[in-house]
Amino acid sequence: MEKVLLKSVASKSAKKSQTVQIENDTAPVRLPVKLSAVIFSFFENELYVLLTKENPHLTEGAWTIPSRLLHYSEELDTTASGMLFELTNQKTSSTELLEVSVCNSTESDQIMSVSYFSCVRMEEKNAFKLKQSHVKWQKLARLAGLNFDGHNLINNARVHLQYNATLRPFCFDFLPEYFTIPQVQKVYETIFGVTFDRRNFSKKLLATGLLLDSGFKVDVVVTNKAKLYRLDKDKYTREFCQLSNFVHSNVRQLPFL
Repeated sequence: MEKVLLKSVASKSAKKSQTVQIENDTAPVRLPVKLSAVIFSFFENELYVLLTKENPHLTEGAWTIPSRLLHYSEELDTTASGMLFELTNQKTSSTELLEVSVCNSTESDQIMSVSYFSCVRMEEKNAFKLKQSHVKWQKLARLAGLNFDGHNLINNARVHLQYNATLRPFCFDFLPEYFTIPQVQKVYETIFGVTFDRRNFSKKLLATGLLLDSGFKVDVVVTNKAKLYRLDKDKYTREFCQLSNFVHSNVRQLPFL
């Protein structure tokens, strides 16, 4: 009976973590590893996901989640971060393991699939400019033409995003260093698919003590200005539960809360 050893994949310190060994009654077999990257961004109140052409050499063709096979000498975490930078020219601390599975690449061959999840900021001045022509940002609400595995992976990544948004300041990866409370609210509303009461959201977010007033304001409308804040990352590290409590009190109907 086959036994799949996954410890080498989950451990960040593991060497040669791009292979998995399957033990059976005959001899151990090392499987090739396919690394996929689900990369989200946020622009003009909508979530986007990064897609790449299945065949970059064709002008027309199907789009899919960025992925590639790992070389034997490559490590998972380092390669996933490298893929992110290669595709978007950005670095982020939010890249983390999403899921691991073993599947059939053909009728007789198996492959190990490892997927990572990242959030990056889409700068307004360079909103849709990417380093490679076979890569594009696609609105999450308008995905079409992806295969079942692609849709399933993106759906799992969105649930992962929602879950992590209750535990870490993932949502702030979508925002500039200085932001308004309405901007934060819109990010959370888009991620969770709900609408928050404006005054209640602002009151509870400020009550966490995780925002620092920059002393500056930005024009919202001609007759109104909004304060600019920034995240107190040091305090967040010490008191991360404040953000979790804040989200729990606003989004109680989600299945994982």
